[in-house]
Amino acid sequence: MAGSPFLGMQLAGSPTLILYNNPPSSITLGSSFGTAEAGTSTVDQPVNRAIYFTGSNIYNTSGSAGSFYATVGDSIYRTLDGGNTWSVAATLTLINASNHDKSGLNIVTGLNGLQYMCLVYLDTSGLMRGVRTTDGYTWISDGPFGSADNSGGFTQDTVLGDSLYTFSSTSSSANVVIYQMGNGNISAIAGPTSFTTSRAAMCVWDNMIYIAGYVSSTRPLYTLNGGSFGQVKNLATVSSGTNATTTNKLGMFVDGSSLYVFSLQVGASTGWACYKIDTPGTYTVTDITSTVISGSMAVQGGGGPGTSSRILTYVEPDSAGTNPTKYLLYSADGTAGTAFELFQWNGPSAAMSSIASGGDVAHAVTVSKRSASNGVYATFGTYPYIISSGPTTSGTVGWRVNFTLWQGSYSPSNNPDVKIRLWFGGSNDEYLQQVGTLANPAVSLVPGTPGPVAPNGTLGPNNTSITGLTADGGLTLYSMTWVPPITITNAENPRFNFVLEPFF
Repeated sequence: MAGSPFLGMQLAGSPTLILYNNPPSSITLGSSFGTAEAGTSTVDQPVNRAIYFTGSNIYNTSGSAGSFYATVGDSIYRTLDGGNTWSVAATLTLINASNHDKSGLNIVTGLNGLQYMCLVYLDTSGLMRGVRTTDGYTWISDGPFGSADNSGGFTQDTVLGDSLYTFSSTSSSANVVIYQMGNGNISAIAGPTSFTTSRAAMCVWDNMIYIAGYVSSTRPLYTLNGGSFGQVKNLATVSSGTNATTTNKLGMFVDGSSLYVFSLQVGASTGWACYKIDTPGTYTVTDITSTVISGSMAVQGGGGPGTSSRILTYVEPDSAGTNPTKYLLYSADGTAGTAFELFQWNGPSAAMSSIASGGDVAHAVTVSKRSASNGVYATFGTYPYIISSGPTTSGTVGWRVNFTLWQGSYSPSNNPDVKIRLWFGGSNDEYLQQVGTLANPAVSLVPGTPGPVAPNGTLGPNNTSITGLTADGGLTLYSMTWVPPITITNAENPRFNFVLEPFF
């Protein structure tokens, strides 16, 4: 397949980092580390527990290809050599280190343009805390926040603007926890009663968080608007024979301008259902199950999905263009040892294609919700470190980004000609899917001096890239100006979000 590699964690026995190189065929990376987590059940698996992070990691002079972080037990582990050796990057004071009392590691772009790796967790008193870092070595601790009743732990997470959103639950209700990178604040929005967060799905659509799940026998679709849950549809009423089940894991993603929700049907001839939802505010729902669902996902029994079946949606992070390719990891049940089957999404008018099978339901799999080059494993060994960014009013009015370039195998005789482009997310984008227009070539700066001393680099076709830069291990400080579209004029816009991408 054309999909990029992504990461998994084998949690049976000693934890081991796994690279799904041709998903979901797997390759074990390096040695085991930490202590395996039992979790509450495999139905609650997985929150993304391993991540590739080098965006601001200037400490990794060996290069970007081996920089992985993983959460196991009460520690965040780091490897700089592809998993051969591990060290503890940070220690958490968890209330229950073998449970789901922490979110997955996520990458969030702050309003300052810097990228943070972060998570939230429950401390020994059951209070919410957060940790964040821009380099993997210096950590900021935030909290405590909230009450001591968060017995359900954290499941499912996504990113909107400068905040990490994750599900949590108490003994009486469901919550969405919001962790902001700008100020480190952690807050919670109370959800409906009897809402099972570990089975629900969360997604960004039209600049808002949407949630699909189960309450009693209904299949509500919620939005977070104005600090509260609001039900916009009950998907159980869309078609007949679709009674809800509370033991399977739903999935959802945005494709083009529509939202798609995958939900298991019980007591019908079709196993998994797919609903297409158009036009925020109107929410026109169409059942497209018979068109897109195929193979083992289609019929219950006889090798088809059971009531504990689940899917995970995976967005191709390195796709060029405005609509990344989507994939579904599907398992027939929640029993450890059951293999994943990978389906490729071919749009709302064609059946999904079964590509491969492998892996294990017991693995904690990292799935990307963002099209960002340093949020998942990337095949290139060059990466930018953003020093600072901010508005500029001298010359071309735009957004100035100051950065250095790092190359894993850098030497004076090995300094490749690097191209840089800037991807950003607009006000209604689920992904960083637009390429920025640049106002001028990058210039090299001398640290400590007020301005540029020499030009370096030339504009590429259509002013969407800069070529001729040198990846020299941070020796040269570059600066480039990006001309934002009219909808993104300053960093206070909650959807002002970008990433620099090197390519060849």
